[in-house]
Amino acid sequence: MTEHFCTLFNEAFLLQGLALAESLARNGRDTLLWVLCTDDETYSILSDLNRPDIELLRLADVERDDLLAVKPTRTPAEYYWTLTPALIDHIMSSHAPIPRVTYLDADCFFFSGPERILSELDESGRSVLITEHDYAAEHDLSAIAGRFCVQFVTFGDTEASRSLLTKWRAQCVEWCFARAEDGKFGDQGYLEPWPSEHPDDVHILSDTSLTLAPWNIAKHEDCLLDACLYHFHGLRVLPRERVRLFEGYPISARAVNLLYRPYLGALAEARLMVTDLRPGWDVPRHRRSAGAMVSDAQLTARKLLRTARLPRVGDIAATPVPPDGRGGRERGA
Repeated sequence: MTEHFCTLFNEAFLLQGLALAESLARNGRDTLLWVLCTDDETYSILSDLNRPDIELLRLADVERDDLLAVKPTRTPAEYYWTLTPALIDHIMSSHAPIPRVTYLDADCFFFSGPERILSELDESGRSVLITEHDYAAEHDLSAIAGRFCVQFVTFGDTEASRSLLTKWRAQCVEWCFARAEDGKFGDQGYLEPWPSEHPDDVHILSDTSLTLAPWNIAKHEDCLLDACLYHFHGLRVLPRERVRLFEGYPISARAVNLLYRPYLGALAEARLMVTDLRPGWDVPRHRRSAGAMVSDAQLTARKLLRTARLPRVGDIAATPVPPDGRGGRERGA
């Protein structure tokens, strides 16, 4: 059975998206990644790469009248969150039969096969899989961002699963903003009641060490080599071959060596793929000032990675700032 995954991103997250695709291709068994390209340049570059493991979609493929009606009321990031269930729904409805679809944030990366996570769903006999933030105590933002993180969400092709997906889609169209309000936060606050309201259909991944992220890595330092997926929240590829490693959460030197170094290598490979097609291509400048982020970088982070010897990735920087409560919902913006 082909395992179907999907994600969405724009040109600013192109290298992260390609690194995700490569990690799936290398670690997964018979996988297909659906990519919703949220700008024309991303679609053009990925079309030219012509990868058999990637299926491309444009916004026009997914957007219906209800989405277009709320699009002007949302920031780009909020609109991307709004699109998450709509993307899953489009794939399952327009390209049947597909046994199940798993949504992934574009800044996730597999260090081993996704079947390690999906096997829990198979064994549970349920059709929907969600994952917890599993915050370290010192970074607990569950009161704001919720218990669950929309970083890895699976829907099977069952009546109960499709009904829940349809409801989630309608909820996100009605309200999906980057603020906490009445138990909601973006698209992920809606997941909070799923386990209690649908106990026969929704499975919570029990092995939280399989899905690591900056907000929980401190409590799983002994499991880094056994991680299946790492969510590189806060990492930004910047113009002129620079990278901001993390933001808002301190990352240990051991985690940098075991997780961030390999990921930077994957980003470097992705950059070479793109520049072979588009000589002179560079990552678009992020809406926030890239110059300011780099000028505030910690010297210690530069020293940690000085010997990385990564092709085409040079000035590596990290900018620790207070957590912003997003809990990873950056999503290809």
